[in-house]
Amino acid sequence: MQVGNGHQFAAPRPMQPGGTESMMHSARRLLDARCDELRARPGGDSTEELQELLHALSRMNDGTWGQCEKCNGAIGRDRLRALPETRCCLDCATR
Repeated sequence: MQVGNGHQFAAPRPMQPGGTESMMHSARRLLDARCDELRARPGGDSTEELQELLHALSRMNDGTWGQCEKCNGAIGRDRLRALPETRCCLDCATR
């Protein structure tokens, strides 16, 4: 599938047991724990990092987590494992 900006990406596939769903579950636990840590710090509720983590959780809830906000392509699994709060794919992040 090609989007207006010339990027090509595969259409999202249904979640497979032990695949994306499992990775999302692990990422959600990690994000929740990091949110709790930040909230425990004085002034932690207003940090930019917390806002990024909450935005990632929101994307999980609306089904757009793992989709690049710039090109609408898929964000690579390795990138999501390393930075579950990331908003964009590696290509877009390095432009």
